Formats: sequence, structure tokens, C-alpha cells
Amino acid sequence: MSADVFTLPNYAEPALYSRSNLAPITRSVKFALADLTGAAGSAADPLETSDVIKIFKLPPDVKLMGAQLHTNDLDSGTTLTLDLSVTNGTTTKYFFKDHVVGQAGGAANTNYVSGSTVYDAFDTDSAVGWVVDNDNYYLKLLASAGATGAGSGDDIFVSVEYTSALESNEAAFRT
Repeated sequence: MSADVFTLPNYAEPALYSRSNLAPITRSVKFALADLTGAAGSAADPLETSDVIKIFKLPPDVKLMGAQLHTNDLDSGTTLTLDLSVTNGTTTKYFFKDHVVGQAGGAANTNYVSGSTVYDAFDTDSAVGWVVDNDNYYLKLLASAGATGAGSGDDIFVSVEYTSALESNEAAFRT
């Protein structure tokens, strides 16, 4: 079975963003799994291993500061784990990898998390501290293992914080 790809309705909406603003900008989304529809998926399908949820696009020239993820118990005993990352389809940077919050419900942020791999600014594959260099990147939630209950209506909340990277020319220093 191939992976389903779900795209949230607000995926392509431009983020409110000013290049000269150094104050952090927080962009948040809350959605229910039962409301997802996509290229191969429907609300009746459970979220299964390798399924992708495209959450929203990111503006270029921003420095990613951190993320939060909150879910209810989504997995019906199937050891669901989730990856929260930023990608353009080729390059991927992670906030969380194999995070277990979907198994029992709960919240996590990039400052404190247990039961998963958390990437910080010192890790090569980290989204934290990374500068988005073009407008092809988007926030992605991946079911890295397990599955949700069929037709689950449980909510997922995702929040990402970023700031302008142009004032200090950081884009020239990160690859």
C-alpha cells in the first residue's frame, strides 16, 4: 500500500511576515484527522506508516526557532510515532523524529521532549536554528511508524516559531 499525502486547506496561504521584523513570529494550525482528505487518502482512512500531512508553506529568509506539537491519543495501540520536519522534497530538517506523543497523547516542544529524538541547533539535520533559503519549504508531519484508529477525529496542534534571518545575513553562513 502506498503512502497517502494529505494537504491542509491553509497549506498555500502566505504567512504574515515582514522581512525587517526581528521579533519572533508564531504560526499555528489545529486540525482533526477525520477532516483530512488528500491525493490518495480520505477521512475514513486511518493515518498509516509513511503517510504525510503537508501543514503549511514557510516564507523564505527566516530562521526557525522552535516548534510545538500536541495530540490526543491517536494510535489505538499500534505504537504510532510522528516526525515533524521542514522539507522541500529533497532537503529535510527535523524538529522531532520518531516522537511518541501520538501513542498516548500529550504535548512536546523543542525545548523539552521525552520519548523521541529531538534535534537542536547543534545537529546537522536540525530545523532549529536553520535558515529557510527559498519559498519551496513546507512543514510536514509524517507517520514514521504505526497507525491511527480508523476514522479518528482526534485533534493535532502544531506551532512553529521563526524570525527574520536577513538582518544579520545569516543565510550566507548556513548551508
